[in-house]
Amino acid sequence: MLLVRRRVHRGGAHSLRHTGGRTAVEIIEIVLGVGLVGVGVRQWQRRKLPRVPKKGFVTNVTGHLKELNPVEATAVGVLEQPWTLTAAAAVILVPPSS
Repeated sequence: MLLVRRRVHRGGAHSLRHTGGRTAVEIIEIVLGVGLVGVGVRQWQRRKLPRVPKKGFVTNVTGHLKELNPVEATAVGVLEQPWTLTAAAAVILVPPSS
């Protein structure tokens, strides 16, 4: 109720004469809303369909990661989480404080 009073008080009769821009924005919002509802309905209908694995970069990398030897696995581990090497180096290089 308070919001309605503010709009009437601020706009008055002047805003009723110049509503072309606001109308265009409202139409755009409605079109976008209907489009998003359509996308949601389509995804809802397809939710039970089995997913087909796609061939591509991620699939190739995943396949290669499953067949790593120990040296390659160590290299990937260091690249994935370098903080473990940093922590090990800090333990070795920083003298303990007494």
